[in-house]
Amino acid sequence: MPSHTTRPPCAPCREAPPENLTVEQAMAELRADGFTPGAPAHVTPFARHVDAATCRKTTCGRCGTRRLGYPPFHRLNQYRALAVCPLCHHAEEV
Repeated sequence: MPSHTTRPPCAPCREAPPENLTVEQAMAELRADGFTPGAPAHVTPFARHVDAATCRKTTCGRCGTRRLGYPPFHRLNQYRALAVCPLCHHAEEV
């Protein structure tokens, strides 16, 4: 009998790695879906501050850099934001 037990991978390990999109590609996809830059009116300044602070604490999924940028987008009342790496320009939706 083996001396260790094999566990199934945890949820983050089962997820696919982040898609390698540049900020330009991610923004182009959002614009193609009808999103425009900026947060919608119903998102409060405090909520935008929290989202920006979260991005600053996030680590880039590609190169590991911290302090990611936060460009928000909206379409009517829908809200999306990107975490953008200042070093490698990798972008992930948050």
